[in-house]
Amino acid sequence: MAWDPVFSSDGRVAAQVELDGKRTVALDGKLSSHSFDRLWQPRFSPDGKQLLLRGVRGTTVHRLVVACDRFNVRPSAAARA
Repeated sequence: MAWDPVFSSDGRVAAQVELDGKRTVALDGKLSSHSFDRLWQPRFSPDGKQLLLRGVRGTTVHRLVVACDRFNVRPSAAARA
């Protein structure tokens, strides 16, 4: 399942997605390595170079600012097998 996408000023696209019962963010089609139980819609910085992730894992609230050009990508299912 995917939620409404958000767009940066320089044309990047991010969206919250659900995968294996956890929520993560896809940036330009690449899934983040960060997963959460609950996740708010991601937000781009005004220049589009950073992405704010806000989520809950267990009872801990996380706020992460991620550089879009160094986006942590989740290993594919084939790589994990």
